Formats: sequence, C-alpha cells, structure tokens
Amino acid sequence: MGKSVSILILGLCIAGVHASAAYTAQGPAADSVLADMAHFQEVVSDVTGKVGAAVVSISTQRTTRVSGLSRSVGDEMLDQFFRDFIYGDIPQREYTRIGLGSGVIIDQAGYIITNEHVISGAEKITVTLVDGRVFEGTLKSADRDSDLAVIKIDAENLPYAVLGNSDDVKPGQWAIAIGNPFGFAAKNPKPAVTLGIISTVHRSLPHASGRDRAYSDLIQTD
Repeated sequence: MGKSVSILILGLCIAGVHASAAYTAQGPAADSVLADMAHFQEVVSDVTGKVGAAVVSISTQRTTRVSGLSRSVGDEMLDQFFRDFIYGDIPQREYTRIGLGSGVIIDQAGYIITNEHVISGAEKITVTLVDGRVFEGTLKSADRDSDLAVIKIDAENLPYAVLGNSDDVKPGQWAIAIGNPFGFAAKNPKPAVTLGIISTVHRSLPHASGRDRAYSDLIQTD
C-alpha cells in the first residue's frame, strides 16, 4: 500500500492576513517525499557530526574596576560633594567579568575563528574542545569592523572545518547553525545545532542604543 505524506505550511503573513496551506502526496510521490526527507536528515546529521567536532566553547575573563562612587546623581556639583564629604577616598573595587562565546577550529594546528566582541579586552581566554580538553587561548589577530578574531591554542591534529565562500551564499538556502556559547557555564562541551535558512545577505546594522558598534555586510539567518 502506498504511503501518504502531508506537508503543512503555517504562518504565511501577507498584508496582515495569516494563511495556511497544505499539500498531500500519495502513492509513489509520497515515497519520494519520504526518501528526500530521510536523505536531508542524514545530510544535516552528517554535517553536524563533522563540523560540530571543530566547534569550541570560549570563555574570557577581564578585570573591571569601579570607583567608590559608582553611581551619579545626575549633577556634577552634587557628585563632587558626595565624593568630598560623604564617601571620601573609598578605594576602587575590582570585579572579574566573564564572557562566553563560540568558535570554530580552521586549522589542525589550533587556529580558531571567533567574534571580536567575545575576546575584546580579555585578560584570559579559555577554550574547551568537544572532547572536554581545555586550553588557554592566545589572541593572534582581531578586527573590530568585521567582528572577527583569530586565537590559537597549543594543540595539534585537531578536527577542523573547511571554510567556504560567502559570495556563493544566496537567500533561501538552508543554514545549519552550530555553536556552544554556554558550554563553559553548563559544563557541557558538546555543541548545540539548529536549522534555518539564509534570510538575506549584505545586511547592515547601524549604531543603536546599547550597542557601541555598527555591523555591515552580514548574512542573516532565521
């Protein structure tokens, strides 16, 4: 007996009108759809296994110093009054700030690409591999404008990801996102994976409130 497969498409929104559509395949067509879906799942699983082995968790530490008068009352003269007569010479307090992020090994000698904002200002960089091994990372290069950085760990014969060409990426193509920014905090070196599509390319994000940098020529995924 032939198989029947229904593919439901939900959430289409055109001019504020939500709609749904369904497509039903039967017989040989259903067998073909099931075979394509199974093959696609195998491809995603295979890519996840190969590339996921090169994904690392990155944690950083940097020291932040805060003065005794850490908040302003909004008036410079009142601030000075509090410093002179209320707080006095209160010594600065030091805090250790922890940063978390992901990276990907691009060379078996231990070179790793990550985001510049992940390691910016870091006094210590710790890299955790998927096998649980932990290394201290050394910053080799960073570019704030592209938000990219290269770090190096002292290891050899590592699994690594082969870089593609971003010029070949087109909207509508499938995108597999693999990362482990919370691996350090969760005590789990295994990366997480999700599936989406390329929404658009050459996306720009200008400066905005709460963000001290602008981004350009981005690839957006959803």
